[in-house]
Amino acid sequence: MKLLSKLGTLTVCLTAATSFGARPATAEPPTTLALPGQLVFGGFSPPGPDEQPDIYSVSPLGGPTTDVTPDPVGWQDQPAWTPDGRRIAYVGAGIHVVNADGTGDTLILSGENIAGGPQWSPDGSRIAFFMRDESLNTDVYVMNSDGSGIVRLTTNLQADLDPTWSPDGNQIVFESWRDGGNNIYVMNADGSAQTRITFNGTESSPAWSPDGSKIAFVEGKGPGQSRIYLMNPDGSGQTPITSVYAVGTPAWSPDGRWVAFMELRYSGWAISMVRVDGTNLHRLLQYTYQDSSPSWQPVTKASCTITGTPGNDVICGRGGNDEIDGGDGNDFVVAGRGDDTIRGGAGYDIILARGAGTDAVDGGSGVDFCRTDRSDVVANCP
Repeated sequence: MKLLSKLGTLTVCLTAATSFGARPATAEPPTTLALPGQLVFGGFSPPGPDEQPDIYSVSPLGGPTTDVTPDPVGWQDQPAWTPDGRRIAYVGAGIHVVNADGTGDTLILSGENIAGGPQWSPDGSRIAFFMRDESLNTDVYVMNSDGSGIVRLTTNLQADLDPTWSPDGNQIVFESWRDGGNNIYVMNADGSAQTRITFNGTESSPAWSPDGSKIAFVEGKGPGQSRIYLMNPDGSGQTPITSVYAVGTPAWSPDGRWVAFMELRYSGWAISMVRVDGTNLHRLLQYTYQDSSPSWQPVTKASCTITGTPGNDVICGRGGNDEIDGGDGNDFVVAGRGDDTIRGGAGYDIILARGAGTDAVDGGSGVDFCRTDRSDVVANCP
């Protein structure tokens, strides 16, 4: 996608979707999937006096959304989870960092230059992003997680944007408009050894897989049309995994088995996801006028809690016999090695209790997904 689209003008594609005959999509029943973590995305309400571009979170299964940044002033987009799944960087008149529950919003980079595309390094200490300079050149930069220590990595006269780190933190993949069209480049994390790896002039929005073996990207396929492709980090083995009308901004699931992306539907942009082999297209509902820039929450020990909150929690059992109450919200619960009592509470819950002790599992109200052993006592789970 072009730079202006990344800065909030996604509505221009609405007319194209209508003209080319894209059809409304329905959501796949959530009980057929086991998808960890939370998705965050930029949501744009219909134009008018109540227009409110905010960051929203939702379970990959669907269900209710949470407005993470209900700020009545300005717009927010391009969210990115920290590696521990506790905080979110996003763009809104600069680059902000906010806790997953919406508290502690901090502006870490401000100024007249337009910044975008924040992405965390694997250790969470640095953020890569793109920014315009005083000459209106857009290049890739890195900074410390508090906004200090800004270093420019590219100096090309054409736009360089959308950086994403390799899982080992040694390299950065990015989109560049140099050498004609849109192409994808890889460089070392210090900006050296910038190497072009695609050559069609229609590639954009790269995203490195969690295991480092693949890069997802958008390939333009004609006027208004595009596909999500996967390739090896050297640019070889390019393979399409979507066949829908138009797509944007791929984001990997934490287990590397799914890719979420923006899909252009009849009524605008919404979030969909597909397995890495191209099967099991799963469409979320369209929650706002334009749903954009998904980011998938990493699920790690650092993001786990034992007692849930009214929000959307990640809960992991320990070695002993735990009593786990997810509370309301869309929760992801993993049993420990002991005999655990698990209550999902209201919301869309994912409860994984296989291979552990003899567990008592109650999914609670809402549509839940449970994986249990025969020895477990299970209620309210399909």
